[in-house]
Amino acid sequence: MIHNRITTLTLRIRRRGAILPLFAFLLPVLLILCGLAINTAHMRLVKTEMKIATDAAVHASGRAMSINQSTASAILYAKNVAAMNTVNGNPLIISDDNLVGFGFSSRASSGYGRYSYSAVTCAEVDNQSRQANSISLTGQLNMPLMFRGIPNVNSVNIQTYSIATQVDRDIALVLDRSGSMYWFESQATWDYVFNDMRTRGRISSTERDNAKNGIWNSHAYASSSYINTNTWNKLSADWNRDASYTAVYKFVFDWRNVTNKAPRHSRWDLLNSGVTRFLDVLDGTDQEELLSLATFSSSSWLNYSLTLDYSPIRTYVAGIVPNGATAIGKGIQTAIPSIMTASNARPYAAKTIVVLTDGENNSSPEPDDVARAMVAQYNITLHTVTFTSGGDQAAMEEVAQIGGGKHYHAETGTELIEIFEEIANNLPTILTQ
Repeated sequence: MIHNRITTLTLRIRRRGAILPLFAFLLPVLLILCGLAINTAHMRLVKTEMKIATDAAVHASGRAMSINQSTASAILYAKNVAAMNTVNGNPLIISDDNLVGFGFSSRASSGYGRYSYSAVTCAEVDNQSRQANSISLTGQLNMPLMFRGIPNVNSVNIQTYSIATQVDRDIALVLDRSGSMYWFESQATWDYVFNDMRTRGRISSTERDNAKNGIWNSHAYASSSYINTNTWNKLSADWNRDASYTAVYKFVFDWRNVTNKAPRHSRWDLLNSGVTRFLDVLDGTDQEELLSLATFSSSSWLNYSLTLDYSPIRTYVAGIVPNGATAIGKGIQTAIPSIMTASNARPYAAKTIVVLTDGENNSSPEPDDVARAMVAQYNITLHTVTFTSGGDQAAMEEVAQIGGGKHYHAETGTELIEIFEEIANNLPTILTQ
C-alpha cells in the first residue's frame, strides 16, 4: 500500500515537471497572438477613423466644388476638413494634392445600378474639356504598431478611399405673381424721389401723395388719377437727376404705357433677372436638372412640367403681369406632384422646391401645414425666399425648417440674384464609395 502511494506521488511530480517546458514554449506564442490581436484591432479602429475623416472631407470638397466651381477650392476644402478629424490621435493630413481626384460617376442599369467612377485630370476639369461630377479622396497614414514582434516591421500603411458625387435634381420653382410683385422695387427709393420733387416745389403735396398711393395702396395699374400728366411731365424732365430718378422714371413709363409685361424696376422685373441667373447656372452644371414651374396669386397653376429646356420658362416668366392675392400654400401644393408623381419625375433624382414671395399668405391652406404634410409623405427639400420688407420672413423661415431647407431674404434686386445663384449652385452631394 505504502509502495503504491509513493509510486503515484512520483508520477504526479514527473507529470508536473513535463508541463513546465510546454508552458515555457507556448508563452511566447501566446504573447505574439495577443500582440497580433491588439495590432489588428488597432488597425481596424484607425481605418474606421480614417474612413470617417475622408468621407467628411470629400463630402465638403464636393460641396465646395459645386458652390465655387473651382478645383482649387475643392482641394483646399478636402485638406482643411480632413485636418479637422483625428486619426490615431492626430489630425489627418492630406499632404499631396494628387490624393484629391476628379471624375465622372454614372449609374448602370438605366440609373438603378451601382455608381461607376471614371477619373479625369484636374486640368481637363479647369479648361472644361471634360465633365466632372465626382471627387475622390485617398487618405494615407503610416501607423506605428503597438506590438512589434516581427523583426524590421515597426509600422503598417493604412489607406482608405472615398468618392462623393453630385446627383441630378428634379426642381420645382414656385413664384409669387400676386399684385404686389407689380410694385416698384423699393418703397424707400419711391418715397425719396417724390418727396424730393415736393421739397423742390416741382409737385404739390396732393400729387406726391397720389403718386405714392397709386403704387403702394392700390392694385390698380396705369391710371392718370394716380400719376397725372403734370406729375409725369415733371418726373420726365428730371429723370436723369440721379439713379433713383432714372429707375422711377422707367417704372412709371412702363406703368403708364406697357400692358403685356411687368414694368422695369418692378419687383417682378427683378425676380425675372434672378430666375434668369438661376437658369443660367443650371445650364452650366454637369448634372441634368429637370425643372418645373408653378406660379400663384389668388390661385395656383402648374405652368411647365419637368423639362430640360429652360427657354420656354424664361420667355413665360418675362411676360407675366402680376395680379391678385397671395396663396403660398396652394403654390406649394401644385408643385409637389410635378416632381414626385409626374410621368417624367425621376425616382432617384434629388427633389427640391424653391418658393419665392414678397408678401404674406392670405388664402388657405397655410404653407406650414402643406410643408408638414409634404415631408410626412415625400423626401423633398424645400427652400424659401422672401423679397423686400413685405415678405413674411418668420413664417417662411418656419416653412423652410419644416421642409429641411434654408430660408433666404433679399431686400434688393442684387441680393435676390445672388440668392438664386447660390441656390442653383447648392447641388446635393452624396457618398458613392
